[in-house]
Amino acid sequence: MAANLTNVGEEWMQKCATQDHDPTSWEIGLYNDATDAITDPEDIADITTEPDTADDYARQTVTVPGNVTLSLDGSNNIQAEVADQTFSVSANTEIVDAWFIVVSFTSDVVNAESGDNPHLVITGALSSSKDLTDIDNLTVQDIGGTLD
Repeated sequence: MAANLTNVGEEWMQKCATQDHDPTSWEIGLYNDATDAITDPEDIADITTEPDTADDYARQTVTVPGNVTLSLDGSNNIQAEVADQTFSVSANTEIVDAWFIVVSFTSDVVNAESGDNPHLVITGALSSSKDLTDIDNLTVQDIGGTLD
């Protein structure tokens, strides 16, 4: 799986570029893409394999720009990199192989939306699949992507 910018994620980026829409935080989460197989039209409700929050897992909130670096790559494409994130997963037993970023905003792509709601912006693969059964804390590196 490569990084996947969703349709609603594309809308969010356009709003950031053309309107007064400057988010101050993003949520980062984990899931199993081998099961969910997220593609362009999906949104946050389509992620069904996120670890159980009734255990000790919680999405990580990152501040923008504090924990996010924006730059240009060698081809002058915008590149976003998120600082490493550590998830407490000692009570979880799920298998995860991917990360996702959620941002709250009012989407025009989502019908009948009257206010800000959490939306799936982008997903990406972990370096390898992780069985959380024997892990206390999982640190995820290389969260981000390039827009070309």
